[in-house]
Amino acid sequence: MSVSSVSTDPFRGVCNGCPAERRDVFESLVRGGKGACAFPCASVSARATLPDRWFDLYGFAFVRRGILIRQCVDENGVTTALDAAGAGALVALDRSDDRIASAGYAVSDLLVCLYPRTVLDTVVENGGQLVRELMTLQAQAAARLDAFSHARAQPNAVNAAGALLLALADTLSPPKMTAVIPSSLQQRDMAALLGLRHETVCRAVAQLVSRGALQRDTEGFRIVDRALLTAA
Repeated sequence: MSVSSVSTDPFRGVCNGCPAERRDVFESLVRGGKGACAFPCASVSARATLPDRWFDLYGFAFVRRGILIRQCVDENGVTTALDAAGAGALVALDRSDDRIASAGYAVSDLLVCLYPRTVLDTVVENGGQLVRELMTLQAQAAARLDAFSHARAQPNAVNAAGALLLALADTLSPPKMTAVIPSSLQQRDMAALLGLRHETVCRAVAQLVSRGALQRDTEGFRIVDRALLTAA
């Protein structure tokens, strides 16, 4: 497999909604679309868990459609939500610690392009532009995780909910920012990401709505005033 990223006909024949085209990366790996693309595509129904084998066979999931929440499960069976990623986001499928199992679920109907570990090894060995692109996406994924960690560290539930909503607006569907947190991402998902009770987050979000920071409509939660969320 060639790992050159140089082409006179960039992103030729890629699948509709290709996340690599959306992010302008990995052009030589996806050129030609189905049958030629190095990333197998897989789907998961809304609220279903991610297949366990993904964490053995693939290095990353590149979200094409929907929202994925990544979790970890400790040796006592305690599950923690770590990350939320929408279209265009790269998510690590990591099993670096034998004591911590990797897991996750689809928030909404999910379609991802999976990055085989064999392809990852070839890319890393060859270096060049593809490695630089991968490092950029990894850095952005790390910044997304930092934003969620910042939200969890807030002193009260209202501050935490405000910080989480801003993090989701800024990082859920790169490279674009959004003013609407989709309705498929439910308040129980937000509670899991914050490590708070569902009822606590519901009350906190209701306060943000009453203050005029948010509006609830058919699409989801619409951010009206970022400053009010920041000052929550």
